[in-house]
Amino acid sequence: MRKTIKKVLGVVSAAAMTLTTFAGASASSLTNANILMTDQTVSGGSTYIKTFYKPEYFAKSGFKVAYEYLKLDADGKVTVDGKVEDVDYTDALDFKVFNMEWGGWEATAVGVAEPELGKTYEATVSIADIEKKLSSGTVQGINFETGAIGDAIVKVVSLEYVNADVTGASATFEGEYTKGEGGKKTLAKTAGSGNITMNDWNIQISDICAYGFEFPTVDVTVEYTSAPNDYVQAEILAGTGDSAKAIVPYFPKVTKAGTVTYTTEFNANLTAMTLCYDSCIVKKIHIYDNTAGDKEVSVTGKTADEIATDMGVAWNLGNALDAISEDGKVNEQAWNEVVTTKKLIQAVKGQGFNTVRIPVSFLDKINSDGTVDSEYLARIQQVVDYAYSQGMFAVIDMHNDGGEVANKWLDITKTGAEFDAIKTKFAAVWTDIATYFRAYDQKLVFEGFNELMNGNYNAAPQQYQLDNVNALAQAFVTAVRSAGGKNDDRVLVVAGYNTNIQETINGFVKPTDTESDRLMLSVHYYDPYNFTLNENSGENTWGTDEQKQAMATAIDDIALFAMSEGMPVFIGEYGPIDKNNIEARKAYCYELNYCAKNNGVANVVTAYWDNGVVGTNGSALFDRVNNVVTATGEKIVSAIRNGAGF
Repeated sequence: MRKTIKKVLGVVSAAAMTLTTFAGASASSLTNANILMTDQTVSGGSTYIKTFYKPEYFAKSGFKVAYEYLKLDADGKVTVDGKVEDVDYTDALDFKVFNMEWGGWEATAVGVAEPELGKTYEATVSIADIEKKLSSGTVQGINFETGAIGDAIVKVVSLEYVNADVTGASATFEGEYTKGEGGKKTLAKTAGSGNITMNDWNIQISDICAYGFEFPTVDVTVEYTSAPNDYVQAEILAGTGDSAKAIVPYFPKVTKAGTVTYTTEFNANLTAMTLCYDSCIVKKIHIYDNTAGDKEVSVTGKTADEIATDMGVAWNLGNALDAISEDGKVNEQAWNEVVTTKKLIQAVKGQGFNTVRIPVSFLDKINSDGTVDSEYLARIQQVVDYAYSQGMFAVIDMHNDGGEVANKWLDITKTGAEFDAIKTKFAAVWTDIATYFRAYDQKLVFEGFNELMNGNYNAAPQQYQLDNVNALAQAFVTAVRSAGGKNDDRVLVVAGYNTNIQETINGFVKPTDTESDRLMLSVHYYDPYNFTLNENSGENTWGTDEQKQAMATAIDDIALFAMSEGMPVFIGEYGPIDKNNIEARKAYCYELNYCAKNNGVANVVTAYWDNGVVGTNGSALFDRVNNVVTATGEKIVSAIRNGAGF
């Protein structure tokens, strides 16, 4: 079967073309956002190190500092206010509180009287105690400096916040704000915690407390009174002032007037944020813990066939974690401007889907030893947790590493030592992924690879290429099982050449597995190509008796083959693109799900391919900016559900 790479490239802003280190705050986050600095060497004599403004340390109870004396003062003397005194090493580091008028500067000292060089000392200093020393005015912030220790040298091994025991609280601000001189500035707090200030250029929210939140989220509802030109700034920065950094570089393309609700997830340690929105009226800001629909669901001890029944109908988070930039680097925003949030998955669940297939490209995120970048694994885990928290199944699929892209490495056309090296790397990557997720139960499914083929849709595979695909499937199963934990019970999805039904029937060899009844067979269905994927074809109708029979025959054939191998079927991708032909697309999706449900031979799970693109040549069911089902998507979802019989 011949088809195009399922991506849609458009004009993407420079900001969106860089990989975002996602700053989400689910329970799965592995980074410690409280760490303020590490391994910084400073000299004595009141050397400035860093400033902390009060909004930044809201909901923090103190500073924990680890430090070393690297050098002591040469003569043990220091001049303070014109008077020569003995160096006091208990004043190695100072936390100096200052007021709104840039006055005060009373110090809280940290140090030891008789230090040993190279020894690490630790101290925890209460923020309340630091602020109590301010003699006049209102606290604006705290400076971190070295004390009056002459030419001594101190190394700050680490400095971090200590969280206060403060329960998180939501916040809502409503009114109107427009950027620029003379714009409206009437936003005000209507519920919850937090404080708001506004100037001509941005909105600042301070005293945020998301402590204890599972999924800290901010929704910003704006109105575009007319369609702005191309990309507009619509983003939130963590913190305030010059040090504020964009949580997600987010310059979406708004094509028409109307209301948009932008959703951004942030780290629970964040206490202040800056909002920048151009060409619109900001109407509402809502900060909350996005736990709607969360439920505990445990799935263990089931066969692949039983899991297939429970998975229901599935949906693909396409062109997201699988997206890559033109130089072959992973970039979640390369093919769609947005970063996936839990709110999107909640919308998917709300339409009746019970499984999310998460295509993931690894490419440049694979280390030299075959492990995967830890921050990237944490991001994958966050997306898995979106589905998990809703009681849904999640399928992690290694997607474009073997596709026709820059930096392709999973190449089945290689032979000998070259292919052996590929197989070794592939097994190492899956071992690391499986080890990372070893505590997750059967709601997490692994899919070894996607559409591995020889690079030419018109050329039949050679026998050694079929053998290579089968060898990788075996390496995948062996690697996951060897990772231990709940991987012994995990359902694994394996595929034949190019996930093509006929090539799979002709050349697939079922991997040997140490576990019984835990394998599922993957195929894709995009026939006829000119209708489903070919953007240059005028073919936009479907539904003749011949076409329906061809679909039914293909699904029956793979169901019979899978049954003979003792596996259910996972149609991991299907779906026609939009050619202004909603009735034909509905008919196609209905019929495919009807055939899958009623083949009478094997359990067949279907997963609709959603590329995130709304409109011509797109296959999106959901608007990923507003995180809602589209009008067209609602009709197609209805056809899917009717075909699947629920």
